[in-house]
Order: sequence, then C-alpha cells, then structure tokens
Amino acid sequence: MEKNKKGMRSHRQTYQFVTCIILIVFCVFCHAAVQINGSVEKLNFKVVQKSDSAYFRQEHTQLLFPSGHQYFDSLYNKLEGIEVNDSQLRILHMGGSHVQAGVFTGRMRENFQVFHPQKPAGAGIIFPFSALGTNAPKGYSFSANGNWEKCKNIETAPKYALGLSGATIVSKDNSSSLTLKYPIPFEHILLFGKNISDTAWVYPILIVDGDTIYPPKSSEEAAYEFLLSNPTNECTLALTGDSCGRFAFRGMIADPYSPGITYSASGINGASVPSWLRCQKLEEELQLVAPDLVIFGIGINDANVLNFSPEQFKANYRQLISRIRNCNPNCALLFITNNDCYLRVGRRKKAFNKNTSKAEQAFIELATEYKGAVWNLYQVMGGYGSSSKWVKAGLMKSDHVHFTERGYTLLGDLLFNSILSDYMAEKEAPKNTEDIRPDTTDNTPSSNNQELSL
Repeated sequence: MEKNKKGMRSHRQTYQFVTCIILIVFCVFCHAAVQINGSVEKLNFKVVQKSDSAYFRQEHTQLLFPSGHQYFDSLYNKLEGIEVNDSQLRILHMGGSHVQAGVFTGRMRENFQVFHPQKPAGAGIIFPFSALGTNAPKGYSFSANGNWEKCKNIETAPKYALGLSGATIVSKDNSSSLTLKYPIPFEHILLFGKNISDTAWVYPILIVDGDTIYPPKSSEEAAYEFLLSNPTNECTLALTGDSCGRFAFRGMIADPYSPGITYSASGINGASVPSWLRCQKLEEELQLVAPDLVIFGIGINDANVLNFSPEQFKANYRQLISRIRNCNPNCALLFITNNDCYLRVGRRKKAFNKNTSKAEQAFIELATEYKGAVWNLYQVMGGYGSSSKWVKAGLMKSDHVHFTERGYTLLGDLLFNSILSDYMAEKEAPKNTEDIRPDTTDNTPSSNNQELSL
C-alpha cells in the first residue's frame, strides 16, 4: 500500500513537472508571439457612444486611397518602430477654427498615444493665443505680460513675417514677457522669432526657477534653441537688450527632438489655403519640424463663397503641398473633406452649402494626384443637409459650421479609428488598395443605436 502511494506520488510529481515545462514553453512562445505582433494586438479602437452612432455613416468612415498607398506604407513602418526603436514620428494638422479650438486635434493627440504609451504625445508647435485676444486650445497655457502687437495669416497683407503657427505677436518694448505652463516636463525649447528693430537689439531669454538661460544660437539662425539643465513644466520667455527693441514671436516647440509622437496643430480661425501661403517662414520652420504626416483640414473657408472655383482651390493646394514636400518628399498626406455647413446667400438668408460637394471632389482629385488619403467627413456626416441632424443631436453648434466639444471629440475618435483600421489591415494582410470613390447618393445617417467600436 505504501509502495502504491509512493508510486502515485512519484507519477503525480512527474506529471506536475512535465506540465510545468509545457506551461513554461507555452508562455515563452506566447510572449514571443506578442513581441512579434504586439504593435497590432495591443492597440484598441476608440469606442463610439450609442448616443452618437445614429448620426454618422459607418460605411464612409474608412480612409480612401484613390491612387496608391506607398506613402502610408512608409508612415506605418515608422509608426510600428516608434516603441521598439524609441524613435520619433511627427504629425502636423493644419486648418482653421476646427483646428485652433484644439478639441479635435487634442483628441487625436491623446488617441495616438497608444502607439507609445510610456511617453505622452507632445503638442509640437504651440502659440500664446491669449495674446491675440482669441480662443486658445486646451492642454497648455500662456499668460502674456506687457504690450504685444498681433498679426495673423487671415490678413490680406500681413505686416510681419508669419510661420508654422499662422500668427505672430510683436513686443512693443523689452519689458514684455510670456509664461508657459506645459503638461509634459520639458528640457529643450525651440523658439521661432526674430529681432525686428532697425536700430536697436533685443533677443529672448528663458527664466526657469529663478535661473536665466541664454540661447546658444544667434538671431541669424532659423530658431533660438534653449537647453535646460533639468526638466520643468513652466518657464517664462523674457527679452533682454535695448529697451526700445522689438521682438517678433512666431511660436515654439517644447522638447522638439524627444522620442515618441508629436502632434502639432496649426490652426487660425477663418484661415483658408491662401492664408497659409502668406506665411513666409512656413517652409523654413517646416524644415525643423519635418512632418511624417500632414493632415489637411483646410477648405471650409475657401468654399464659403458664392463663386467657388475648384480649379483655383486645387492650384492653391498644389503650392502648399509643394512647400511641404520640399521639406520631406516622403511625407504622407491626408485630406479631410469639408463638413456639411451653411452658406450665407443673402443679407438674411442662409442655405446648405452646395460648394461642399465640389470641394469634396477636389480633395479626391488632389489625393489622386499626390497619392494621398481622403477622410470624407462630408459623407461621414450624411452628405447634403446632414448638419441639421448634427445640430439637433448636440454635435454641432447652431451656426451649422462649427462642432460642439462633444462633436469634435467624436471626429477625433472616428478619424483615429479610420487610421488605426488601415494601419492594422496593412500590418496583418498588406494589399493594394483599389480606387474607392464615395457614394453621394444615400444621405440617410446610420440608424444603428448600438455602441460601436469602429
């Protein structure tokens, strides 16, 4: 009996040992599989609430590639290596009020963080909008002291040189200052600006915890560069030099060369494509930012006229794209079509803007020409007249042009899901994408009231 017990115990121990070995091998195999496919498997789509799902058309949320995917193949390869190689990927989102508000772009920045969860995505180019007397995006804050003269790219003949931010503020004397509060600790600042005094001299300095930091580069460089000894979340930009000196400030980037994802938002209320063509320093500053992906959200102000010319619209875009591709020939381009909106057609009369469908076709033709992608927001919303339903749903404001915070958040989730879906499809089963044109006949929004993860 005792021998049987010992035999059973021996068999049990042998079984446990073998089981343990099998489990170890299985775990090692699974770990290796996750390491190989982790960049795809660990990514999650943003869940769209059921209260919003009835107002967009799910079948139109995908990215469209009218003439090829090669630029996005390169982009996705770099995106996949972000965490493994601790490298950097830079995204630039350009537009008007949809971008300046910061909710849409802020949500996109937050969503892209899943590719590099160990480090928050940086805000890229930032600007003290409070000094312009206009709305500022959330996520960082500036407080301006002293007297500043303002200049924006929506002016027909801007008085001062403009750059990537689309705006410039000019100090009236060297007592002016700006204080930045930033959510992510930084130890490196790239500042775009220049002394513009003819007979006086002034240049920027940083004040951090009572210490004064001087830039190592001269004013002849494209930007002033500040290196901090320790990371900080707050600093003050001050001026030193002649008391009557004037300095033109065009924006700054905190930690410009830090690994991870940087999502810059360049937006000025009312900006059109010609507005960005007025920015003389745009190409110079783009050389320093070197975006891997540019998301174009410019167009609603271009089409907000009675006599809209799609050909002139495309010609303007070609100039802008040329400047961007001069800085990075491999830059991927993503065009967001105009949203359904109102157009003023009389002194007291508004109507749904029929130019939106013309601009939609122009975007598709530009994407075809430059092998870019299109996210067809016009069709996602439901096409002509759909803005009324979005207004009633609380997703758009009563002007039928701008979205509410909830609406912009929804756009940020839908666009990110579209990019993520295409990324995962390419990584799991690479294939050529056919020329897909949006269906503009069915303007009925989805009636699916279930919670969706698109």
